[in-house]
Amino acid sequence: MAEFLLNDFCNRTKFVNQKAHSEYEHSFGQLIILNQTKPISTALEILYIDNPQDAEILKDDSKLDGIAKDLVESIYAYVQLTDEELEKLSSKQEAREIKPAIPLTDFRG
Repeated sequence: MAEFLLNDFCNRTKFVNQKAHSEYEHSFGQLIILNQTKPISTALEILYIDNPQDAEILKDDSKLDGIAKDLVESIYAYVQLTDEELEKLSSKQEAREIKPAIPLTDFRG
């Protein structure tokens, strides 16, 4: 799930994809928001407040709205996957074969 969401989101936003990592590889160690949940979960780190370019984006409501819409579309694309596509996602090597970023023109209305 994390790889699909990250790949799809970065395809939509053109942000640099820093790849998916286990929560246990995080610089802060394990992330309680992920390891204390029962359902499958993932966290995407999108912008960094200590990065000057990211800080400028954080000040721009229209850019933040666009990022939010792109994230929602990536999540929507994930939940629309067929059982066969989800099976492919179970293997990291096969997950790279799925071409994400299906357009949702009706979503943006």
